[in-house]
Amino acid sequence: ARPEASSQGTLYLNDPLDGVYGSFGIGLEQKIGEGTFTFNYVPALDDSGTTDAGGGDGTAGNAAYEATYNGTFEGVGIKLGYKKVEKDANNSVVANKDGKAYQYGLGYSFGPLKVGIQINDVSPGTTTSSDYDTTEVGAAYAINDNLSISVSHATTDKDGTTADEDINEVSIGYNLGAVAIVLQYAEIDNIGGSNAANKDGEKVALRLSTAF
Repeated sequence: ARPEASSQGTLYLNDPLDGVYGSFGIGLEQKIGEGTFTFNYVPALDDSGTTDAGGGDGTAGNAAYEATYNGTFEGVGIKLGYKKVEKDANNSVVANKDGKAYQYGLGYSFGPLKVGIQINDVSPGTTTSSDYDTTEVGAAYAINDNLSISVSHATTDKDGTTADEDINEVSIGYNLGAVAIVLQYAEIDNIGGSNAANKDGEKVALRLSTAF
């Protein structure tokens, strides 16, 4: 279970420095033990293969790569991830250092109950005050083959902000065979790391997925 309540203005990102996987480049996937190691490299970030981002333009085109391992060891799920976005040498304002992100995650199942924790340690590469870290914890319980419930909490601490951003979420999922329904409710405190009076919020989402 993980928070899905990120929205405009929130610090929380489950996939920090996003964009490496979706850009045009090369990738490697290799089975290692009870897990999978993946590596992706893109010579120009935000290059989709049909639209050339252009290297060294001051806003995009810088190279990036990511390496991730997802697997299990003695029944414990493990995630290790690293991303790096190289700074743009032609831009001394937007990117004055390389962007880096580290991910560490552990998960375990107790029959119908699953619990997990993930930590993101991120330096976006803009300014020192933009560095942040997020700690996520979650639990999911399968009531029966069709009905499940999950709860999660994410705290994001960003340098230079006045308060930690907190997201608390509960989800209920029901499987109707070819159709699955998920109802989510979240409370977000201190959106964007601000403890101002208007920086709390709520979010309700209903998702449908089909498999024919």
